[in-house]
Amino acid sequence: MRVGPVFPQPLAPAIARVQPIADEGIDLPSGGVARLHEVRTDASDDGMILRFRYVADGFDPQTGTVDSVTDDLHRLCVAHAVPALHNAGLTDGHVVISLADQPSEFGVDDPEIRQVFEAFTIQGDLCIWEFF
Repeated sequence: MRVGPVFPQPLAPAIARVQPIADEGIDLPSGGVARLHEVRTDASDDGMILRFRYVADGFDPQTGTVDSVTDDLHRLCVAHAVPALHNAGLTDGHVVISLADQPSEFGVDDPEIRQVFEAFTIQGDLCIWEFF
C-alpha cells in the first residue's frame, strides 16, 4: 500500500492498523475480492478528502448493474475506510472510494483500465453516498 502525499498523522498509523483487512482481500457483494492499492489525501473547501483506491482482478463495471457496483463501493467504505478513520479517532469525514481492474497511477488517464469511483460522507459508522 502506498500512502499519498502529506498524509496527516495520526491517519498513517491508523491505515496501517487496518491494512491486514485489505491485504487479505475484502469480499464484495458482486462476488469479487478487492485489495487496497493506495490511500491519498486531497484538500477541499470542506476540509480533507481521503481517497481509498482498490483493485479487484477481473473487475468490469459493465458486467454488473449500477446497484451492484454501488453496493461494492459501499462495502469497501464500510469494511475498510470507516475502520481506518475510527482507528485515527475520527468519526466524520469525506472519502472517495475507487475500484479498478488493475493498479494505476493516480491522475493518469489510461483507457485500458476499468475504474469507477464514488464519494461518501462518513458519519459515525455510516457511509452516506454523495451525489456528484
